[in-house]
Amino acid sequence: MASLPTQPFHVGRQWKGKRALFQGTKRAFLERRIRQYEDARKAGREREFWESVTRLFLLKYGYDLPIHEDLDSDICDPDEALLDDGRDLDSQAIGEEESLRRTEVHKKLLDRIRTWYRHTSRREALGG
Repeated sequence: MASLPTQPFHVGRQWKGKRALFQGTKRAFLERRIRQYEDARKAGREREFWESVTRLFLLKYGYDLPIHEDLDSDICDPDEALLDDGRDLDSQAIGEEESLRRTEVHKKLLDRIRTWYRHTSRREALGG
């Protein structure tokens, strides 16, 4: 019996299999920080790493770009010094409803980023 493909493949206009969590510039953004993730993991500081990457991701891509959509062309990553001085998108004057929506977006994104790094780290440890 033939094995099923492990990577998603395109048939017509429908995807077969699971899409990657992050693609294009978003994936490149996360890949640029893999070494930092490994260092944080070894030091037991993964939670702090995921939080800072999530905040930088939101500074770059905002709260309104759907997770499976990408920018037409890449833009510069935000400076990590912005995290040190406490600035982020939440510092804007927003209403309570928008604040709750952003909190939910942040939580879901943090979970997806954590999953991506754990999966990527495990895959690289297995040589693939």
